[in-house]
Amino acid sequence: MFIQSVSIYFDKKKNVIIFPIWRDEDGIPRQSMKFVKLNFGYNETELGKEILDVLETSRINEYEDTKQNAWKEASNLNTWKKFQKNYETVKVDLFENKKWNLAKYRKLKDGSFGLEKGDEEKYSREYTEPLTVQQLGHIVLEMLKIK
Repeated sequence: MFIQSVSIYFDKKKNVIIFPIWRDEDGIPRQSMKFVKLNFGYNETELGKEILDVLETSRINEYEDTKQNAWKEASNLNTWKKFQKNYETVKVDLFENKKWNLAKYRKLKDGSFGLEKGDEEKYSREYTEPLTVQQLGHIVLEMLKIK
């Protein structure tokens, strides 16, 4: 089971929104309003540090209003279709056993982001060793290049 999870969204200009993920009482993952935004110009270390900070927010798992639209607030876009069109995403999970799972989620036909059966080998990576902030930022940016 994961203890920390974030979704990282990159727009076409490589600006970033990092959402901590919290789980409601039914275990459903939700994006938090405690997101962080970075304008392009950051380096790997700065990106990695922000990801680690937001992972810590996810670990705390403070309950929020389940009806809020964090993506709408963060992006100033008014429809999910526009959001999905304008962003690419990388998901980072850190498990209790300290195993990392990073995945570049694809834009799926149903309007969501995710992986389809058989995508894992190409679009995801697992790490069992600790990652430095620079390594984490580097891996996320490398994953963004996967087409």
